[in-house]
Amino acid sequence: MKKVISILCFLLIIMGCQKDNAIEAEKVPEAPTILTALLLGDSAIVLNWVDNSNNEQFFEIEKKTVSTGFTFTKGVEANKTGDTLYNLLSVGDSVFFRIRAKSNGGYSTYSNVAVALLSMSEPTNLTAELVSDSAVVLSWIDKTQNERYFEIEKQMTGGNFVPIKTISANQTVDTIPSTLMIDEPVSFRVRAKSNGGYSAYSNIATVTYELQPPSNFFAKLLGDSAVVFSWSDNSTSERFFEIEHQSGTGVYSVLKRIATNKTVDTVLKQFLQNDEVSFRVRAGSKGGYSSYSNIGS
Repeated sequence: MKKVISILCFLLIIMGCQKDNAIEAEKVPEAPTILTALLLGDSAIVLNWVDNSNNEQFFEIEKKTVSTGFTFTKGVEANKTGDTLYNLLSVGDSVFFRIRAKSNGGYSTYSNVAVALLSMSEPTNLTAELVSDSAVVLSWIDKTQNERYFEIEKQMTGGNFVPIKTISANQTVDTIPSTLMIDEPVSFRVRAKSNGGYSAYSNIATVTYELQPPSNFFAKLLGDSAVVFSWSDNSTSERFFEIEHQSGTGVYSVLKRIATNKTVDTVLKQFLQNDEVSFRVRAGSKGGYSSYSNIGS
């Protein structure tokens, strides 16, 4: 008899526990608290929260933007206190999050609202330096930590800015091959790019290629068979010099092309068919010619 009573008591205890568990399962869960949103790179948001209930079946994450209302984004299994969301941000946009728990008894109230903002600072202090008649070195300061690459744009005189090159993330110097026309300004700007979009543009940097003309040009007879020329080289990027001659009042024509950095040359007088001959010299590059030197005769 005692044994039967013991079994009955045990069964009553189990039934009571099951009833308590059933009642607990039917209760509305406590709301999660201390929700935080942390940017991870340019494409991930890590959410964390405190789980205050012991009967949730799952959590529901909702999000909204400045222009939309909250909408369901993702369900998260019970007892978790964190999750990562991907590809929800555009540069300059804020995204708001909230979370609630769900049980058989219904939904908890919502947690606090957490916000994430993907900001991307534009490059600054862009400079452009001519290093030859066909290359420009650009440098800038990288002000962001989540760019995927930089995009360089160029503008010729009278035209629009057009993309010309992309540069890997964290790089702050690059050389742009470009045939530069003499006295024609060329402008550059740069911006950063992430999965969420583009930053604003940097300042504009402009270069103008100037080819200084030779000066102090001098022509001197060497005996009766040759003419010696000399001049001052005032440029650092010429590809050659061209000496021109004019017989009498005729038209100037090219007499000889001289290698870069030379400042002296000789021409046999037999090639000159008139005793009244004038000479001049100019520097040449890929972008054109300098103006002429003074006239020597």
